[in-house]
Amino acid sequence: MPARGKVSGVVMSGQPTRLNVGMITRVYDGDTVTCDLDIGFGIALKATKLRLKGIDTPELRGTSGDVKKRAYAARDYLRSLILGKEVLIRTHGKGKYGRWLATIYHERTDVNEHLIRKGHAQKYM
Repeated sequence: MPARGKVSGVVMSGQPTRLNVGMITRVYDGDTVTCDLDIGFGIALKATKLRLKGIDTPELRGTSGDVKKRAYAARDYLRSLILGKEVLIRTHGKGKYGRWLATIYHERTDVNEHLIRKGHAQKYM
């Protein structure tokens, strides 16, 4: 029997997390993407909106000057990493605006953390 709080090796904390394969079809900004998500058993969720968990990037809307420039840089960098590519997506439940909170992995890299290391995002809890 699995240890308490674990199911099939996935640590449970509040809401269960899931790891699925997805194809990134759109990058709206530095922390919001759309994907086609393969949830297994031949089922796919098309045009699923994801908010990258634990990070925040400058907003494209309602900003000007340097903030807007950094927002476009974050978005464009994220596009260069994952747009049109197959990725692994760990979901963490839904956020306050109804989008799935997710950690994205591409080529064994945690994309969320990578954006912080490259200066395109800040930690956000």
